Amino acid sequence: SILLPKVREDFIEAGSGYFSLGSQIIDASSGYIYERPGAFYTQPTNLGFYAQYLADLAAGDAVNAFISREQAIVNLQKIASSLLTDQAALGYKGLLPWLEFNGASRKRASGAYGQQVAFVDNSNLSASLGSAIGALSDLTDSRVAQIRKNLDLFLDRQEEGYRYLYDTGLQQFKGGAFISTGGLFSYSAGTFGSEARAGVEFVSLRYDIDPTAYEKLKAATASYTTTDGRTLPVVKTFDGGAFQMLWPTLTMPEN
Repeated sequence: SILLPKVREDFIEAGSGYFSLGSQIIDASSGYIYERPGAFYTQPTNLGFYAQYLADLAAGDAVNAFISREQAIVNLQKIASSLLTDQAALGYKGLLPWLEFNGASRKRASGAYGQQVAFVDNSNLSASLGSAIGALSDLTDSRVAQIRKNLDLFLDRQEEGYRYLYDTGLQQFKGGAFISTGGLFSYSAGTFGSEARAGVEFVSLRYDIDPTAYEKLKAATASYTTTDGRTLPVVKTFDGGAFQMLWPTLTMPEN
């Protein structure tokens, strides 16, 4: 249909206006994006998505009236450096908790999310960084080469955490770990109808942990009745939200 691409482009154009907020949503020191305007904390998923978007802008695969290609490269430099700094100072086995902004530095966020590292948050970050590295691969700028090197190093240092979360008995990744005790979450990232499935695929293949992990995700189905009366089987998301199905398509194709 001709309508679908038009609707998509309208959504992209409207969404890109968010970046007109500038310093209200971007931390000048780290280059990180805030959870929302005026909320001085962030999470790994946000950091990965923003890095991926900046990489697309730097590569010329996307255009934003409020962020030039040069600005995208400069901010990616900050993000790549900040990720390595925070991974060493605030991470757990290479994985990141939610973060709060503390002047020119960051600290672990107050509350539960700052005291744990979650598989879904970190694997979203990892998959997006992998996508960013790929998007930047044709650029010859020496700054971009260093960005790619830093992002790749960050991913390398996450491996310990992912291997720690992988349950060989269940053949699934546990949902996360508590930083103070090292205890694992009681649940696993084993549901197909979840944003985590792209992360499961990326992490499993990059670190050769379990190349068949994606195939083992459990899918629940439901029936959907169309306006013309047809009944179609559809995959259920664990919380009923379309986000859980759409998010993974940012980093991986699905048939």
